[in-house]
Formats: sequence, C-alpha cells, structure tokens
Amino acid sequence: DSLIPIMIDVCDHESIKTAFERIAQITDSHGLAGLVNNAGLPLAGPLEYLDLEKFRHQLEVNLVGVVAMTQTFLPLLRKQKGRIINMGSISGRVALPFLGPYAASKFALRAITDSMRVELRPWGIGVSIIEAGNVETPIRQKALDGFASDLQKLPASAHSLYGPIFQASKNHAQRNAMKPSVVARIAEQALRSRKPKPRYVLGIDAKIIALIQRLPTRVRDALIARRLPKYGN
Repeated sequence: DSLIPIMIDVCDHESIKTAFERIAQITDSHGLAGLVNNAGLPLAGPLEYLDLEKFRHQLEVNLVGVVAMTQTFLPLLRKQKGRIINMGSISGRVALPFLGPYAASKFALRAITDSMRVELRPWGIGVSIIEAGNVETPIRQKALDGFASDLQKLPASAHSLYGPIFQASKNHAQRNAMKPSVVARIAEQALRSRKPKPRYVLGIDAKIIALIQRLPTRVRDALIARRLPKYGN
C-alpha cells in the first residue's frame, strides 16, 4: 500500500511536470529522498547506416530525459539532501563496435553525472552512476529485434559490406547476465549509504571491460577486433 505508481514520459515536459506536482502533493512538500534515472533505449548497428531520427530519440531518452527529470525534481531533493542515481552502463567506458549509438548516450551520461556530482555537492546531494554489464532485462533483446527490423530496410550494399556482422547478431546469445535484483540492491545501497560511491561497476563482463579500458588504444582495438567475425572483404 505504500507504493504509488506514476507514469512518466521523460521526453514530455508536461508529463514530468504533472508527476512532480503529484509527488510534491504526496510528500506534503517534505521533499524527496531519492531519484533513480533508469529510463533507457537501446540502438545498435553500423554507424554508416545509422537511422539519425532513432539516434536523436535515443539521446532524448537516455540523456536529455535524465537532465529534464533531475532539473524538475531538484527542489524536492534539496529539501531532504536526497540522492540521485543514474543508470549508466559499462558501455559508457568502452564503445564496442556496432554499439556506438548506445555507448555515445552512456558516455555522455557519465559526463553529466560527473558534473552533476560536484555541482550539487554544496547541498549534500549525492550523485552516483551504476555501470552494469549484461543484465537479464528485455533491453538487449529489444536492441536485437530493432536491429533485425532495420536490416530489412537497408540497401543491398549494407548487406554486402556487413553481412557477417548481421548474421552474428542473429545468433547472439546473452551470457553471464545478472539478475535485475542485483542492480536493484546496489541502487538501494547507493540511496541508503551514508557515503555512496560515485561509481558502481557491476558484473564480471563489466569489470573485464573496465580493465580493457586501461590498455593502450591500439592493443584495445586489436583485442576487440579479434572477437568479431571477418567482414568488409
């Protein structure tokens, strides 16, 4: 009975405003203890054939929506010295090939989080980012389904150039994925901890990618390229 669901479209200013007014009423203006920015969209494929409208929409959800939500709810968060948790991704550290659009949004979210964390420090508002690897949610399958749909619209030249990559995507299987509850527990920890960490890296795959990030760029590129099917010849 203590849960009150409120639908929000993070791309719609009026939707955010309506939610703010409702939450301010529910909390009786005492303030808000925490905000978890979790909305996100996947987008994958070769940048050469990227649908720019879809890319703009992804940035609107994954990045601009986070800023819009935070701007709106900061007055309530300031009253409680609340917490802000941004749901990033390990893709915000290393941009893997054919995940460039998604990685771009998460790289940018990491930058926004870093700025936000210091800007809000005077009011005691903690800001953290969770950088998870594979999680058992529909987002990866949605990315693959969207990719498969986009393939049908691409010209023959795209299939000639990237055919092996397209085929590999169809055979993709999600491995070493965490349960969503693991991420939820870390989000709760960041909300409740007296000293939340600025960054939480979750998952074996995420920690491996974080190590790859430290390698010289040429070595990193070579390691990643070796795991791709041969294409382009």
